[in-house]
Amino acid sequence: LAAGVERWSAERVAAEDELQRMERLLWERDQEIARLRRSAQELEASQLQGSLELCGLAVAREAASAEARALGVGISEMLARQGAGTNAAPRGPSSNMLAMAEEAERRLQSKRAEHTQLKIRAEAAAEEARRL
Repeated sequence: LAAGVERWSAERVAAEDELQRMERLLWERDQEIARLRRSAQELEASQLQGSLELCGLAVAREAASAEARALGVGISEMLARQGAGTNAAPRGPSSNMLAMAEEAERRLQSKRAEHTQLKIRAEAAAEEARRL
């Protein structure tokens, strides 16, 4: 009887140890899930911010292009009215306007690349969170 009680006590201690180990593992898993969810939310916020900046840059680029075209047309008309532009082809936008358009294009491409990377990271984090 004493041996049976001793064995039962040892089994109970082993079961309690296993239960504590499993509870610790579950707690760690829950912490990791919470961390991944926070990361996913941060990535989604960054993605949204990147999208907004990208849209802003696209609008700025379009406005700069429209202004450059309007200036080019205005200069061509002015030269035509003065008679000096009848033999010369219209010159188009100024070098400053071209530089601004190129800078806007570079920034747009940079934001697009950043947006793509953020989207990939957000999808990976969301998939990891769903998997857990």
